Amino acid sequence: MTGGDSEALEVRVEYEPEGSDLWFFYFDPSDYRLIGYKFHHDEAKGDGEVNLLEGIAEVGGFRLPAARTWYTNLDRRLLGTDTIVTDTIVTDTIVSEQETGQ
Repeated sequence: MTGGDSEALEVRVEYEPEGSDLWFFYFDPSDYRLIGYKFHHDEAKGDGEVNLLEGIAEVGGFRLPAARTWYTNLDRRLLGTDTIVTDTIVTDTIVSEQETGQ
């Protein structure tokens, strides 16, 4: 994954019309959890942003990334971090329905 030490599966998505933003989505190969994404307005210029996702928080029945940190693609300048504040923080692994019996 861009900016990290771990390996990731990468999916490249080109949206219509041709010439619009180019997106890359990164998934953890062990559980296919989304761990980050980035986009370019113009890939040749190296513009756009990369977003890294960490942890999982349960909010209203949803399992969401507990934190999202984003940087510029070009110089990796920190743009910001969003953190979900809740009393229920779940580990970095997704528990399957079979394991919970639901």
